[in-house]
Amino acid sequence: MPGDTFHLVKEGNVWQLIVNGKVLTNTQGIKYQLDEQAHRMLSLYENDYRGVIPPGALLILGNSPEGSLDSTRFGLVDKSDILGKVE
Repeated sequence: MPGDTFHLVKEGNVWQLIVNGKVLTNTQGIKYQLDEQAHRMLSLYENDYRGVIPPGALLILGNSPEGSLDSTRFGLVDKSDILGKVE
């Protein structure tokens, strides 16, 4: 959500995503294990916005710990681009 902090930390050969000081996990409690491509994408936003999700933007993640077609591939998403909610 806008205003949340995020940071990437290397653990072994994968990157962990830290949001608001906590390691981010999926709905099954498994830590996200981001590869170099995902790190490169999200680190651009981390650097540009000093680790804070800017107003009007969202960090969107799928449930796959290795990443999916989400913010790890295309970066932060503008709220106006959200068309619906999956429940």
